[in-house]
Amino acid sequence: MKTKSYLFAILWLLLNIFYIQECFSKTNLTVGSSAFYTNYNNSQNKYLQDDNILHKPQNYFRNLNIGVSTTPFDDKRFVFGIATNRLVNSAVNRKIQDKSTGLTFKSSSKVAADTILGGYRYHKFLPQLFLSSVRVDNKVYYHDTLVGNKKIGTLLYGLNLSYFSTRNLAFATTLIAPNASLNIEYGLGFGVNFFF
Repeated sequence: MKTKSYLFAILWLLLNIFYIQECFSKTNLTVGSSAFYTNYNNSQNKYLQDDNILHKPQNYFRNLNIGVSTTPFDDKRFVFGIATNRLVNSAVNRKIQDKSTGLTFKSSSKVAADTILGGYRYHKFLPQLFLSSVRVDNKVYYHDTLVGNKKIGTLLYGLNLSYFSTRNLAFATTLIAPNASLNIEYGLGFGVNFFF
């Protein structure tokens, strides 16, 4: 069943790309990957430092972002885009400790994000505002036994700054605003995107 939904999503995306190309002056398919660090403030548990995403190279670049970028006006410096990481997205596994009991658990989180971006390109720089509809599927295990499963849907927003090293290659940094639903104090992201 998942294969059919993935095929449907790819077909839907391709049809929209062709439609958008007819409607707008310039449209690019974008493919990229990113790594994020988020600082949490959770009253119930804490992430253990030895499993922090910054110390584990296997936690970097675990997703594939696919989207469309377009310049719909005569002024090609106004850039808008949509992107998703739903097609290729891996869970991040970390150890957490319950603050009240001191017990250690394993947390496995998978984040699906659908994002819209808008900004103004100035030479090789493209600052953008973004809004993401995010769904987090978090499972908590104690000695390999599932003890918690929580799904959270929320909106994230922030700033994105891309630097185009070539016409088709951009490196990006992202700043995520605080979010109470996910206990995020702030988030930082680094990514690379290819434009076709």
